[in-house]
Amino acid sequence: MRFLHRLADNRDPRSLAAWLRRRRQALLRRLLVTVPRPARLLDVGGTQGYWEVSEPGGLDGVTIVLLNREPTAMTRPGFEALAGDARFMPELADQSFDVVF
Repeated sequence: MRFLHRLADNRDPRSLAAWLRRRRQALLRRLLVTVPRPARLLDVGGTQGYWEVSEPGGLDGVTIVLLNREPTAMTRPGFEALAGDARFMPELADQSFDVVF
């Protein structure tokens, strides 16, 4: 079980989970380069910490809106928080985000 825990530990940069996260982030950043600025990105179930530990480049002009079940306090500019249910989001108008993650 210890081996599986080490594979899934996002805090360990050598873990499989951290490697997959870096790959996912690299793909997203390559796609974001093609999005005109200013841009709004909706991260469903995301955290500010996820974006802070990833490579910082490529996010200039992008506002990241985090949608979670409970409201979350943001500590940096460029982030907003919404409380809601990802299964039903009538408060979000169609086409109000350039990217959904």
